[in-house]
Amino acid sequence: ARTAAIEAAVEAGAIRDTVEIIDAEDVPLQYYPGHTNRVKVKAAGGMHSWQEALAMVDAGASRLGTSSTLKILEGAEE
Repeated sequence: ARTAAIEAAVEAGAIRDTVEIIDAEDVPLQYYPGHTNRVKVKAAGGMHSWQEALAMVDAGASRLGTSSTLKILEGAEE
């Protein structure tokens, strides 16, 4: 699952050398057929604009980690 997550991040535009899996929790979803798991993604670092942050959310990130929060929010469209 870790390799698949890294590949998905790279396909969404991440730079392979900067992708790091910090924590993983395997949560099976019993009510779905087959071997389905829930994956939560936190994108961290390298985001300096609203467009970059939005691209990470569009790629599947449920949380963002950045030291540029104010700069990113200033660029948000209303």
